[in-house]
Amino acid sequence: MILPITDTLGNSVGFKIFEDLEHYIKRTQWCQYVPSSEVIEVFSRYRDKLPQYLRDEKVLKTVAERLKVGTIIRVNLDYEVDKLNLQLDIIGEN
Repeated sequence: MILPITDTLGNSVGFKIFEDLEHYIKRTQWCQYVPSSEVIEVFSRYRDKLPQYLRDEKVLKTVAERLKVGTIIRVNLDYEVDKLNLQLDIIGEN
């Protein structure tokens, strides 16, 4: 599953990138994809502290257990003048 994508532009581009990544995973069948729309809705309530929650091991464990997923994809986009730093984490159940 893919966690909500965070960015330093007020999460203004994260959702578009989330959609593109989701489409890519489905199209390439890179893995068995579990949609995470329920999780996106829940996390949208915590937008102000979203980056903190997405780094919390307890939160990630709860999400993985509830959705019964073995791998979580976490993406953060950090915009600076004329460049973009992308952090992509693939978090496995082990």
